[in-house]
Order: sequence, then structure tokens, then C-alpha cells
Amino acid sequence: MIARIALLVLGSQLIAASAFAAAEKVPNLDVAGACNAAARADTSNQRQSAEACLRDENEARGTLEQQWTDFASEDRSDCSRTANIGSASYVQLLTCLEMRRDVKKIPKQDRLIPGVKSQ
Repeated sequence: MIARIALLVLGSQLIAASAFAAAEKVPNLDVAGACNAAARADTSNQRQSAEACLRDENEARGTLEQQWTDFASEDRSDCSRTANIGSASYVQLLTCLEMRRDVKKIPKQDRLIPGVKSQ
């Protein structure tokens, strides 16, 4: 019984530590697959579409690397998980973080989303 409890505690600590570590740096996302899929959907010019998509993703990653620590740790963690749902995207990750940051700037009485604290 004690061994089971110890394993549960250890497991929960490992999960928490990995989530914390993930929030400390910009995650590595495989955006090439998403860009290639988007390009296949655009039959007018697939190569140019894939290149433009990768350019946008790399630009978003660069912005994330510069601003990563400016975003709240909880937001980084939550948005990183969201960015991996479906097709991974730095653009989606950056948008999520910017929206969370900006909604916190709205005065509390003007918010439509309950529970989000203002800065």
C-alpha cells in the first residue's frame, strides 16, 4: 500500500516537472507536416504555399523566442498544449499567448469571460 502511494506521488511529481520544463522554453513543433497539408489543399501553387507557411511559422517562432518569458508561465504551459492539438503551429501558439495576455489588460468590469484576472 505504501509503495503504491509512493509511486503515485512520484508519478504526479514527474508529470508536474515535465509540464514546468515545457513552459520554460519555446517547444519544438513539427510544423512542416501542417504546412505541407495546407499546401496540398491549395492546388493553385503548392510549393509557394508550403514555403509561405513555413516562413510564417519560422517568423512566429522567432517572435516567441524573443518574448517567451514575457508571457505568464501558466499561459505558456496551457497554450503549448493547445498548439499540439491537430496540426502543430507556432502561429497558433503565439496567437493563444497574445490573446491571453491581452484579455488580462481589459478592466475586470468590462470582461465577458469570468475568472480571468486583470493585471
